[in-house]
Amino acid sequence: MRHMIIPLALGVCVLAGCARHGPVETTAEGEAQLGAQLANYEPNGATRHCVNQRDIRSKRYAGDGAIIFEGRGSNIYVNRPPRGCPELRFGDALVHRTTMTQLCGGEIYQIVDFRTGIERGSCILGEFEPYRRLRS
Repeated sequence: MRHMIIPLALGVCVLAGCARHGPVETTAEGEAQLGAQLANYEPNGATRHCVNQRDIRSKRYAGDGAIIFEGRGSNIYVNRPPRGCPELRFGDALVHRTTMTQLCGGEIYQIVDFRTGIERGSCILGEFEPYRRLRS
């Protein structure tokens, strides 16, 4: 019984240490990084709670408070996790396990070190802001 209590206590401590309350403010550097990545894009309609997974080709980190999901054609979706994603950095992979056909706000992504495969944290997705590439 004692062997079960120790891992449970450690898990509770880890979760309590990672918990944040309320939205996290992004830094000026993070906003500048996102702005640079959105330089050739314009908003494309209303914010969405969910997007179809089949419409997503890839995802990438975009500053300290945003994830860009690349869609088909000239579409992208910007997701700003409401509690931020500060553990996410270049070289990490975002891992999502689901049997659903959509990605939705409120779902959890694990942050995994791409080189070692070690999970380093998690992010809860926010709403998806659609953008489309400007025509040249």
